[in-house]
Amino acid sequence: MLPNQYYYIIGTLILGIVWLIIFLSRKDLRVQILRMSTFVTIFGITEHFWYYGAYWTPQWILKIPYVNAGVEDFLLCFFYGGIAAGLYEFALKKHLVKDNRYNKFERKVVSLLAVFVGVITVLFMEYFLKAGIIFSSGWGIVAAGLVILYFRKDLLRPALLNFALMLVVVFIWQASTRLLFPDMYQTFWNIENVSGKYFAGVLLEEYFFHASMAFGIGPLFEVFYGYADK
Repeated sequence: MLPNQYYYIIGTLILGIVWLIIFLSRKDLRVQILRMSTFVTIFGITEHFWYYGAYWTPQWILKIPYVNAGVEDFLLCFFYGGIAAGLYEFALKKHLVKDNRYNKFERKVVSLLAVFVGVITVLFMEYFLKAGIIFSSGWGIVAAGLVILYFRKDLLRPALLNFALMLVVVFIWQASTRLLFPDMYQTFWNIENVSGKYFAGVLLEEYFFHASMAFGIGPLFEVFYGYADK
């Protein structure tokens, strides 16, 4: 068992192993993975505004001065984005081809609309419904995904399978981390603000949030850049 202050960086690097396996195994997915990793990395700053103190209180080894966020937050988002973008294609050995049903301007409009609806959903659920930030953000990502699927119904099956596959990844990732830090939930999560319910030793909110990201972000690359499954 390792000292708890190393939980966040080590847990993040364990997830990074999954990212690295996908990245090294599928040369054809590398551009897709890097682009979506870079995009999602931006959302690491939301730790400061939303998650820290409300959902959990992590300890950073690499804290960023003057904000409640660390390099670990941005690194975690980097891995999130890449895994969510390439997991379905990696696991089921799918390949992408160019899709010309929408022009470049239309694809960008759909993508921006999805992001806009997602942000509005998060704000509405958090500040009006008081749903709790992990549920608000999770459903916001799902809402963004539903906007994408309205315009690209061919991506419904990949999005659902991506959701299911991410549940497996979350279990492997968090169960592995708990072997090193058995009391991580009790130490870093604000238990009074979560359900306190677990499946196979993993907090239910963790399954939902990360799988919702796979559902919403998975199809975003295909839409924004104009791709479809071969």
